[in-house]
Amino acid sequence: MGAVTKGANFVLRVVGSHFGVFNVRWYGAACDATAAGAGTDDTTAVQAAITAAQAVNGTVFIPARCKVTSTLTATASVTICGPGGAPDSGSGAIGYAPRGQLISTSTSGDVIAVTGNSSSIGAHIHDLAIVGVTTYTSHTAGAGIRLTNCIGSTIERVTVFNKYDGIVSDGAGTSWFTKIRDCEVALIKHHGVSAEMSAFGHGFYHINGCQITNGNGTKGTGAGINLTNCTPYVSNCEAIGFATGVSLYGRTEYGYFSEVLADTCTLGWNLNGTQVLDYTDTMPTNTTSVNPFLLMCGVNAAGTPGSASALYVDYMLSASTKMR
Repeated sequence: MGAVTKGANFVLRVVGSHFGVFNVRWYGAACDATAAGAGTDDTTAVQAAITAAQAVNGTVFIPARCKVTSTLTATASVTICGPGGAPDSGSGAIGYAPRGQLISTSTSGDVIAVTGNSSSIGAHIHDLAIVGVTTYTSHTAGAGIRLTNCIGSTIERVTVFNKYDGIVSDGAGTSWFTKIRDCEVALIKHHGVSAEMSAFGHGFYHINGCQITNGNGTKGTGAGINLTNCTPYVSNCEAIGFATGVSLYGRTEYGYFSEVLADTCTLGWNLNGTQVLDYTDTMPTNTTSVNPFLLMCGVNAAGTPGSASALYVDYMLSASTKMR
């Protein structure tokens, strides 16, 4: 345990951890940021807490708004979280506004980047908001959260606003059992939620209960849900306002989709090079035609075909499809 400091308000400060929890304030974070990016730069303090926590597979606690100006990195298993939040019906998928927030001033870098070893390193990030200060249309690179070659990661009750990419899992190695659930990803320039393995190596990529939307702004140039070289399980999600709602590339196989809505997208679904997919209770909207390889079509809110072609299939092998 570290030193105890008695101040005017008799605040107890312990430098170190308390049962594996590392509060960023103990490492000097002021947690005084505004949504506009004013306040103390807490990057160094938050990174120090992450470095200490990952040494014992501990938890980094972010109690309020922290301004960060560069990427926060982890290279061992760690949990990063806030204290929850107040009920807020306008907060989309998670139902409340997280009190723990990372306010990012960067327009070209990741906010949180976790680099694994393809065998034993993952992250648990929950009850946290990641917010870019600058509008997403000016961003040139960078994700709210990036997991590279990670195993067994869980992202839940997280919001990501105003970034180039939202939540990304990538790498040239192996990633397994990534779970993204009850998250809201909005105002994103490129991909909303994305698995981008360079070769088939991402097994069991679960996305559940997520709202991924640019409905109130310029369409994202990528896909709301982008899946490349993985085994996806996607349910109860909506992708709104992207060039493509749901995009599957490479060796994306044995996937399962249930109650997934691609709405107000130039192309609802793009299935390119996918194998053995099962689609249940899934509606791709803005569809005007049915591809002979995949009997799937959708309607818009008025009950009629939408105005743009929404289904593209290329090199579909052994496709087992269901619509009901």
